[in-house]
Amino acid sequence: MGIEQVVNEFIKREIGGIIVTGESGNILYSDSNMKLSPHTLKRFLNRLPRLDKDGDRKKWELTESDGGKYYSITSAAKLYDGGLCRVHCISDVSELADLSKGISEYSRGLSDLSDFQTKIMGMISMSYDSFLPALAELCGTEEAVIRTEFLWSRRIAVTSYSNGKVTKTSYPLNGNTDFDELFALERFETFGGYRCLMCEPVAERRCAVLLRDSDRFSEQYFRDISVYNTIRLFVENGILREKIIFEGEHDQLTGFFNSSKFAKNAADSFGDPDSLAVYIVSVGDLEYMNDHYGNAAGDMMIKRAADSIRPFLTDNIQGYRTGGDKFAVIACGLDQDSAAELILKWKEQLEALNTEDDRYICNISCGMAFGSGEYDTDRLLEQADVSMYREKRRLKEELIKRASAI
Repeated sequence: MGIEQVVNEFIKREIGGIIVTGESGNILYSDSNMKLSPHTLKRFLNRLPRLDKDGDRKKWELTESDGGKYYSITSAAKLYDGGLCRVHCISDVSELADLSKGISEYSRGLSDLSDFQTKIMGMISMSYDSFLPALAELCGTEEAVIRTEFLWSRRIAVTSYSNGKVTKTSYPLNGNTDFDELFALERFETFGGYRCLMCEPVAERRCAVLLRDSDRFSEQYFRDISVYNTIRLFVENGILREKIIFEGEHDQLTGFFNSSKFAKNAADSFGDPDSLAVYIVSVGDLEYMNDHYGNAAGDMMIKRAADSIRPFLTDNIQGYRTGGDKFAVIACGLDQDSAAELILKWKEQLEALNTEDDRYICNISCGMAFGSGEYDTDRLLEQADVSMYREKRRLKEELIKRASAI
């Protein structure tokens, strides 16, 4: 027996089976070592790789679902009888079934993680908390929560995704210690039936991401560092974007909406509510305070005026700083009596603040206009402005009379 024949016999018996297919995928040759089930042979022929010229080759894999077999295949195109044939060397590696299963699960995990990262990065321009449904699906839980501290808007925001529904709530930041224990969690720590994926400063703000524990909970994805990195990057990007938007729409000194936001909302008639109460507020003697006591004293007056208004702001009552000494408050959906009562509450609040710190006394002049049903927003703004200046003159005249009487 020649050396070439010895090698051929060794390949056939020890390395694996050989199948040769023709141009149309028909079987030209199959050695005795190659015993595929009819179902697997059909799958093999249906999945033959495309090899168009002599020397083309490809390694690929085939599983036998009905017999639990796993095959590694090397296919190559060879010249034969004036055309091309494809030679397939098929190795049965079923002894490595446990390893192959692990490889398959690992590959599937990588695919799941890749899909997750692609989905999350595809939402990069969306809100910082919009990742919750995708994270819940990946980790096999029905509920995912993010709690975030926003110093610039003085609130703690809580977004929860549960059973296909997203809910958002917020809480005032000042003096709120309810979340201190939660913000002190360590990664992977359990808290009230939740697992902590992330709890750390993000964009210099405290942030916690929690997942509800469940029977289907995926420990693998929960602990995967790429999931953590993806979520952290997404949240940080979203929070920084929200900060930029917030700063572009808000007055830095008071935290109220700024004049640009006021003009934009006014052009939209503040959403056309059924009723609209417009308040124009002016801080008295601001120029005098700046000239005689410095800008810091003037800023304190502005902040005190804002602090007298702030407790009454809601989703339907919004505050704007529209100029150096001027504010606007827009209340939607109030009746006329409630709208008038709001001015009295502000002045009571301002009096209490002046009593707390009487170094400088802050006075405000306020004009109001109210409309319901069919009303002209621009006309209401004009009426409130005229009313404010009328009160400002009245207060000044009273002050002069009191001074003259002394």
